[in-house]
Amino acid sequence: MAGTHAQVLSAAELAIGLRLSGGARVDVREALWSEQSLVKTFGQRGTVHLFPTRDLPLWVATFRAVPEPKASPPGP
Repeated sequence: MAGTHAQVLSAAELAIGLRLSGGARVDVREALWSEQSLVKTFGQRGTVHLFPTRDLPLWVATFRAVPEPKASPPGP
């Protein structure tokens, strides 16, 4: 699992907790706020995601390598 969509933090807690053996929402909160082994930041498409802190430099470099989408052409 790379990053978890976290526009709604409770949904991210649930998504990660379900993927961990014996994981719970409180474990995700602890990893984010106490241990700081997760980081909440902008990810794909500019939406909020949770990423493992140790992997953040890789993801930031990856996002920089992807060109920005071009604006839609003007309508008629």
